[in-house]
Amino acid sequence: MEIISEPTRLSRKSSTLIVVICLDNKLEIIDSETTEMYDQTDHRLVHCKIKVNVPKHEPKTISYRDFSNFDVHEFNDNMNKINYSILELNTFDTKVNVFNDQITGH
Repeated sequence: MEIISEPTRLSRKSSTLIVVICLDNKLEIIDSETTEMYDQTDHRLVHCKIKVNVPKHEPKTISYRDFSNFDVHEFNDNMNKINYSILELNTFDTKVNVFNDQITGH
């Protein structure tokens, strides 16, 4: 498959197609062209656009806590007020619920 069909090197006496783009047949070419660069060279800049299928990834949610207003002294005071006898309760869920109630003051 010929992608570039126009001359890629232009001189006063001739024009020649000397630049070749080689691609896998599986690629879909969207556009191709050459661009003049007379002020720098007698060769034309050659490029093509191909369709690329990029797999989409599932969005990732990142959760975080803002500790900019965290008062470590208040936290330590609250931790010292907790009744740690909850460790003697029967189930883990009960322990967590009582602990959370103590921290939040409910």
